[in-house]
Amino acid sequence: MKKYKRIFTIVVDSLGVGAMEDAEKYGDAGTDTLGHISQRMDRFSIPNLQKLGLANLHTLKQVAPVGHPMGYYMKMRESSTGKDTMTGHWEM
Repeated sequence: MKKYKRIFTIVVDSLGVGAMEDAEKYGDAGTDTLGHISQRMDRFSIPNLQKLGLANLHTLKQVAPVGHPMGYYMKMRESSTGKDTMTGHWEM
């Protein structure tokens, strides 16, 4: 097992990567903030997040996935019922 001296968690509030399964209950069906930004911008460059693997997590129009990301990446969702940011923060 690999040991790490430090682990950093980066949370980018309000930059969703797709709707959750229960999004329709909260009037949020089809949400995908990051994907919508990528689709609507003529130019979209996020070099540091790209290096960490963000484009490997979610397909983006202008940002290619990287072969060997510098970080680990994952989608997270709340276990609790609710849609507010604070619910997610409490769970972390």
